[in-house]
Amino acid sequence: MGNIQRVPLSQRLALKVEEARRDLPESYFNILRKTVAFFRDSGMFDGALKIGDPLPRFWLQNAKGHHVDSHELLTQGPLVISFFRGDWCRFCRETLLALAEIDEDVRRLGATQVAITPDLVQMTAQTVLNLNLPFEVLSDSKSAFGLRCGISYPLPNDMAEAYHAIDFINRHGSSDFFLPIPAVFIADQFGIVRLSYIEPDYQKRLEPQTILDTLESLR
Repeated sequence: MGNIQRVPLSQRLALKVEEARRDLPESYFNILRKTVAFFRDSGMFDGALKIGDPLPRFWLQNAKGHHVDSHELLTQGPLVISFFRGDWCRFCRETLLALAEIDEDVRRLGATQVAITPDLVQMTAQTVLNLNLPFEVLSDSKSAFGLRCGISYPLPNDMAEAYHAIDFINRHGSSDFFLPIPAVFIADQFGIVRLSYIEPDYQKRLEPQTILDTLESLR
């Protein structure tokens, strides 16, 4: 496990930034910079889950429409929860692929990982199929669980306009337009948060190796 050499996710995402620069107008990035600055300065996510907090319970549908209970998952060991916006986001797709690469190691360390998105079940089913993901992808209707974790937010009007090509109503089944920021939580088998990663800039994500290091420390 420790001898596997993987390309750091930060390097992979840097290539996605270059790709996005080629595909999208500068006005889009101006809105992004303004939004990220507002998130950082406003303290909007100061109430997000922190190390030592109890993990709220969830009961969410997986890609097959079956409900998954976080309490049942915790009986098996630590739980890794990664929030993502949807597979329409190139940075989310790359991150999910990187998480898939470490899934076998996560399991060897006695843990389970899940990914959570506001997308509807039919969308998550397509995500699992398209990316061949080995872990559960759960549908967080109206971002209810994300809001309880303190990491979901209503999409600002200018950002919603920038995302005009994305049909959120059909993807989310709601016109509320809530999205999660990139966030990862690791809870130990007692449901206590042992790692909390919160990042307002969706172009930045937690390195998967940090997940493995944290799980190793919990053994």
